[in-house]
Amino acid sequence: MNGFTLEEIKQILDVRNGGDIPCDLVQSLLNNKIEQLAIQIEQMTLFKRELEEYRANWENKPESNLKQEEVCPLIDSVPLH
Repeated sequence: MNGFTLEEIKQILDVRNGGDIPCDLVQSLLNNKIEQLAIQIEQMTLFKRELEEYRANWENKPESNLKQEEVCPLIDSVPLH
């Protein structure tokens, strides 16, 4: 039902079954979803840029100089967050 969780659908139906029209609740739920989606898009955009920077930095780096304990020097060069 338009991306609503089961809990949200239950809330909507509870309001309706209580004799009220749940349109205000639906609007509120949608606004919250839009806000959360905007945050996720921003986070994913930043993550994409970070990955693109890694790719650009790695394009001309040789794969030699592999240490015994390393899997891939490119991966090992990424700082842990």
